[in-house]
Amino acid sequence: MKTKGVILLLIFLLIKVSVHSQSTETVSTNTIVIGKNEDTQKDITATEYTFKDRIHEIYVNAQSNDVTLQIRGTSKNGKWLDNKGEIVLFDLESHQTKWIRKINYQSEYLSQFGNTFILNNNFVKAASQKINAETGKGLAELKHKVYYVDTTNDVSIGYIVKASGVSYQLVGVDVKDISLKWERELKRDYYWDGLKYINDSTLLVSAAGLHSININTGKGWDYNAITGKKNYKTAAITTVAGITAGLLTGTYFYATDPDLLHGIVSNTLEDSSAFYYASKEELTKIDKVNGQVIWKFPFDENEASHSNIFLIDDRLIMINFGYAFLDNNTIGYGKPFIASFDKNTGNQIFVTDIGDKKNPIKSIFRKKESVLLLFNDSIAAYNINTGLRIGGNKIEKKKNEDLLFFLDNNIYYNVNDSLNPRFKRFDNTKAYVFSDENIIYEINNDLTVSKTFKREDLFFTIVNTGNLNLINRRNQSYILNKNAEIIARFNTSGQSVLKNGLLYDFSDNKLIEVNLSDFFK
Repeated sequence: MKTKGVILLLIFLLIKVSVHSQSTETVSTNTIVIGKNEDTQKDITATEYTFKDRIHEIYVNAQSNDVTLQIRGTSKNGKWLDNKGEIVLFDLESHQTKWIRKINYQSEYLSQFGNTFILNNNFVKAASQKINAETGKGLAELKHKVYYVDTTNDVSIGYIVKASGVSYQLVGVDVKDISLKWERELKRDYYWDGLKYINDSTLLVSAAGLHSININTGKGWDYNAITGKKNYKTAAITTVAGITAGLLTGTYFYATDPDLLHGIVSNTLEDSSAFYYASKEELTKIDKVNGQVIWKFPFDENEASHSNIFLIDDRLIMINFGYAFLDNNTIGYGKPFIASFDKNTGNQIFVTDIGDKKNPIKSIFRKKESVLLLFNDSIAAYNINTGLRIGGNKIEKKKNEDLLFFLDNNIYYNVNDSLNPRFKRFDNTKAYVFSDENIIYEINNDLTVSKTFKREDLFFTIVNTGNLNLINRRNQSYILNKNAEIIARFNTSGQSVLKNGLLYDFSDNKLIEVNLSDFFK
């Protein structure tokens, strides 16, 4: 009996040590030189933290001065990500690990909103779990699948999960004590396309229409619309290369119904008194206060598609791209066109049909009096006052190369040697087109190509304050003044996060913290 008792005691101690070591993993800390301040000629140093395995993602919480790291290794050849890993909460002040929690990336993913940790299950019929921010342990099994957490009001919103799956019952739950604050029916047949605040306590949700939601009471108005098509079947599908549904629509969850056509919707536009919104059936102007339709303009069957709307003075311009989304694929749908409407009355000023769904509009670039439309192998210019085509050009490219989208001009390239770089910014009078071959085409006003760049040679902006730009290419970073002159240089990647003057960057199993408060206040 004594021997058995000793063995049990040893097992208990081993388990206790194992759990304890999991929560106090040793992280080595070093101070390293990563660059130089060009004005003072002083070294720029960083605090380097080394963890046991590859860092996949980070979330920096400036409020609590800690960082959440998702640790995820790779296969021996580096081609595949491991299915299992760890969530690590690391205190940036004490340089100690607060807690570690295992995660199976095949079945779950972490969502963090400030100090609120939510572990979501990838399965449609599974709800979410709240994690204790102090210990990393599961705190409560929630009855809803969390879509969003308002950290100011401490309210999570999401749909109740039943045995049959995720319901239409949207709830607001107090994240502190998991008590139900409100519930409301909100259909999600075509997924969520967007979410933004109208004011400090009211959300506007784009989901088969527009819906205002008071985060504390759940009350608000509904404008219901159709933004997709159920049981969509077609013999011939024209896929659109290089366009990703989630990237363009802001969709919160991937599609789960392979026969559901979705994304037949515009961005949500607003002025001082109203919202503007296009769906499958109509373009509408909606009163901000009560959700009443001020005017609407109907579309023909199968005419509208994914679209972009914007205001110019008293006119609303609509660019109908001619595609939608099916099972996370982009397919030709609807009719590409550009149209203009009187924003006060909804009367159509003009409409110009542009091609067909076999050659949809992939991207737009607005200029003062015109808009450039990008197609798979060409560019066209249209006057936004008249709708008339004013130019066009076919781009000479590789045989299987696809043009993807327009870039902004906050990108730099080196016009000198690599040891003594001198930077020039993209010309704001020109347009720049990115292709799937990582080639950037510089487009003149006459739509001809003046030069090309390789993506690997360009420096992309990480932070832009107006007076200063932090730019990066691979592991080279520079801080430039508004004249594009170098005031600091250092070695960090393009994954950097700037919080309160502190820059956080990670590569492989190392996290670094750089104090850039002399530059970014």
